[in-house]
Amino acid sequence: MKVTWKIWSSLILVSIVFLVSEKTVAQELKVLATPAPVSLKNSDDSENQTIEPSAVEPIGGGKFLLVADDKDDGNGNSLKIIETSTGKVLKTLTKIQSSDKNPKWEALAKDEQENYYVIGSHNNADAQKLARRSLMFRFRLNNEMEQDAAKIEIDAASVRELDVKESLTALQLYSTVPANNKVKIEGLAVRKTVCGQELIIGFREPFDITKADTVKVYSAIIPNDAFESKAIIKLSLKPLFQLNAEKTADKTPFQLSSIEYVQDLKGFLVLTSTETKDASNKAVSHGNALWFVSDEMIETARPTNFSESYKTAPTQKVLKFQPSMKAEGICLLSKRNQKTFRFALVFDNDAEETKIGGKMQFIELSTAPN
Repeated sequence: MKVTWKIWSSLILVSIVFLVSEKTVAQELKVLATPAPVSLKNSDDSENQTIEPSAVEPIGGGKFLLVADDKDDGNGNSLKIIETSTGKVLKTLTKIQSSDKNPKWEALAKDEQENYYVIGSHNNADAQKLARRSLMFRFRLNNEMEQDAAKIEIDAASVRELDVKESLTALQLYSTVPANNKVKIEGLAVRKTVCGQELIIGFREPFDITKADTVKVYSAIIPNDAFESKAIIKLSLKPLFQLNAEKTADKTPFQLSSIEYVQDLKGFLVLTSTETKDASNKAVSHGNALWFVSDEMIETARPTNFSESYKTAPTQKVLKFQPSMKAEGICLLSKRNQKTFRFALVFDNDAEETKIGGKMQFIELSTAPN
């Protein structure tokens, strides 16, 4: 009887997993529209050939976008307000880090309470640059719903520092010694849990294409009372999921560039890009891809730690696009209804090397039965 019960239990479990998988895979994302990219410009309509947008989130009702620029203004200020309808750079916000040097923000996220999160690359070959790029903050904006961008400011009293360096060090990924540092962060998202906000952090590196074309994503819970004091909030990272990023037609591997959690879709949009160097050491892009990873599929493949033997989460490849540019950021801009969503993407095209200025593109997706 015990043997029979074990067999039946196994069959029931397999059936449940199968049904969950079928239910999840049946809901796919369909691309409705991809208008041509537009250039990001100065307020006088001249193209800004130096802006290199690495992350984006909507401000207020979506009239404006908050964009993290890879470059700063010489004083460490690198968060910009951009007009959504025109791509005009209207304002550069005051820095939130103590240093007046470029923090190289690589990812932004926004929660349901209008809190913004920003994180640096945690990567550089120079020790001083590595230190100032190994930062993460949460902050709010004053006058976020204003129609005049000049009135929008960072709420200095709201700024709180978060830290994942100790956790990354324990995972043998991060080191203050550049030669020993393995990590490069390029993804940040946030979702609500019963335990508090869950901060999701994605790695562009480590990425070993000789073993597997996998993008690895970790998460950490921010306790509900974490921001009651001004102490640095140290987060403990745990593996959340990994996905197969595949390669382009010319065998260039896709690597992570941004993550966006969409509550109504119950899953993540994962943006991947490509970059190599030509004979003169200039950046060359080979294309971008957008993926959807559902919460349910993550649960079926969730590891306790990453190794080659662990399963990757099943994904849907939503779109391949813009082979000559490098997509770096994505955010949910608006939704027409419960099934139709509009997203904003930004392209960091390494303008100084490629002479292609930063650009922005909108994409409309909907859920559709398979």
